[in-house]
Amino acid sequence: FSAAGTQGWNFNAQNIILDLDQLTNPTEVKFPANYLSNNGAAWKGFYIDRVSVELPEDISMAAGNSTTFSANNIILDSEGMTCRADGVNILDISTGNVGGWAYSIDSISVNIFKNSFVNAHVAGKMGIGILDAEIDYQGLIFKDNNNNYSFNAGVFTKVISMQKRGKNTLEILVADTIPANMSL
Repeated sequence: FSAAGTQGWNFNAQNIILDLDQLTNPTEVKFPANYLSNNGAAWKGFYIDRVSVELPEDISMAAGNSTTFSANNIILDSEGMTCRADGVNILDISTGNVGGWAYSIDSISVNIFKNSFVNAHVAGKMGIGILDAEIDYQGLIFKDNNNNYSFNAGVFTKVISMQKRGKNTLEILVADTIPANMSL
């Protein structure tokens, strides 16, 4: 649906449930593993299978594609919020720029369990100017049992011709850390 005065904004919600029954839980609610250990069948709360919003093309940062944000398996109850939130076509490679290198954010997802961050995943492409090629990347941010955050990243590509010569350097600076450099 679209709300009046919001031309180009498209909203969608599927399977909305309000459960106040203390004897049984709706079978449509998709509880994560170990979620009901304290509540059992007495769970009460609000559930949405999926909600999404598609942005108008004029504010989308992904050329020719609609940017969409969604959340799935949303549980709102006395324990807080649990869901997986996603975004697709966030930033087109023709728009993104890090240190002169083109990049895109094709998708991002964040998992939340009872109001606590669990992990996040990001994927896209990086343009390697010297190679006149694009490579796919993926990254994962997660929190361990000691509340420390870690970031793992990987780069994936098909065979790239190395006929061009030169050197590109990407420098990443984060406050209060040691600078990292990557050279090709």
